[in-house]
Amino acid sequence: MKKTLVAFLIGLTLPATTIADTLEPVQNDVSTRIIGGEPANTSDWKFIASLVRKGQPTSIGHFCGGSFLGGKYVLTAAHCVEGLNADDLDIVLGLYDKNRESQAQRIAIKNIYS
Repeated sequence: MKKTLVAFLIGLTLPATTIADTLEPVQNDVSTRIIGGEPANTSDWKFIASLVRKGQPTSIGHFCGGSFLGGKYVLTAAHCVEGLNADDLDIVLGLYDKNRESQAQRIAIKNIYS
């Protein structure tokens, strides 16, 4: 019985190894670029806001995004600010690269409306 089972299992694996040896590797031509896209200018996305934990650089403190509506308002998802106080957060506007915060404007949040 044991010999039959071993022979059966070997018989199952041989075709798989033979097929695997004859298959060509798949070419991975995946690109992170958008087809037909163009590089964005740093000034094209000034309405995008980054919610950042106060006292942390944007590179590690960013946890949610929002849209600058003009004046003194930023719209974000309610779950981004649930349970948080305005004193715990800053808004960063004009950020093009989260590792280069010097090109952006950091603003303290005064109120959270939900």
